[in-house]
Amino acid sequence: MDVQADLTDSIPASARHPTFWFDDGSIVICVQDTAFKVHRSHLARHSEIFADLFSVPQPPDSPNIEGCPIVHIPDRKSDFVDLLKALYNPLYFDSLAPDAGLTSRIAFIEGILRLSTKYFIKGFRKKCISIFTNSIPLTLEEFDGARSQSPSAARKDDTNDRFVEVMIRAIVLAQEMNVADGLPFLYYVVAANISSKRLLVNGTGDLSWRDKTICMVAREKLRMAWKESYAWLHGFTPSRECQRRKECQAAQGLHSQWLLVKTVVQIDPLLPFDQWKSLGVCQLCREKAMARYTVARKRLWEALPALFNLQTHKRID
Repeated sequence: MDVQADLTDSIPASARHPTFWFDDGSIVICVQDTAFKVHRSHLARHSEIFADLFSVPQPPDSPNIEGCPIVHIPDRKSDFVDLLKALYNPLYFDSLAPDAGLTSRIAFIEGILRLSTKYFIKGFRKKCISIFTNSIPLTLEEFDGARSQSPSAARKDDTNDRFVEVMIRAIVLAQEMNVADGLPFLYYVVAANISSKRLLVNGTGDLSWRDKTICMVAREKLRMAWKESYAWLHGFTPSRECQRRKECQAAQGLHSQWLLVKTVVQIDPLLPFDQWKSLGVCQLCREKAMARYTVARKRLWEALPALFNLQTHKRID
C-alpha cells in the first residue's frame, strides 16, 4: 500500500514501521512507503520546524489514523529511521565505536546530519559534524598524530579499492551539508590517489566535473610540491657547524633518496619522511635537513585550502 495516498481509518501492519509505531503516539508521519506513529510533542521539542509544521490547524474533515493527524514528509525512510533512533535513545550517539573508520562514521551520521540540518535540530547537527570530522585531521599535527598511532587509521574499515570512493562520499556529504571542516584534507587525499580513469567516470553521488578539474590541476601541483619538499636532497648543503662537510655533501644516501623521490608513482607529499639515518650525514646536517623539510610540509598544509579553492579549515567545538 502506498501510504502517500489518501488515508482514512487505518494503515495495514505491513506499512507500519515495526519499531516506531507507538500505541500512545499522537501523529502519523508518512515517509515513502512507511508510516510512523510517534509523539508530536517529542519531535516539536527538538525541532522548531516540526513545531511549526504540527501547529498548523487541520480542517475538520482531514484524514486521520486512529485519531492522529497525518503528515507526509518528502525524505528518505532510512534517514528518518536514523533520526528517530537518535530522538528516542539518549545514548544513541554513544553506540558508535570510538575507533570507527570514516565509512562507519558516515553511515552512522549521514541520515541524521541530513535531517537535523533540514529540520533545524541544532544539537544533533553539531554532534554529527563532530563525529564526522573527528576522524579527519584538521591540522598537520593531527595528521602526524593519527599516522603515528595507527598508520592505517584512515582506512580502518576500507579496502584500498574503496578508499578513494569513501573520500569522495565524504566530500559530497560535506558539501551538501555545508560542513567545511576537513574538506582540504579530503580533497588532498582524492587528488593524490584518484586515477585518471576514475576521474573520467561520472557515477551516482560523484564529484562535480568542476571538482574533478580542480583535483586534476591540484594533482600536478602536488607532484611539484613533492619534489620541492625534498629539494634539500639535490645539491645538499651541509650545516655550517658540520665537521665533515665533504663526506656529508657526497653521502650516497642523499643520492639514493633523491632517485626515489624522482621516480615515485604515488603522490603523497605530506607523507612524513622517516629515513633520516639512511642519508649517511652527521647529526648536525640531519637536523638542518629536518628543519627545511618540516617548513616545506607546513607550507604545503597551509596551502591546501587555496589549492582546492576552499576556505581555511578549523575544528568545530
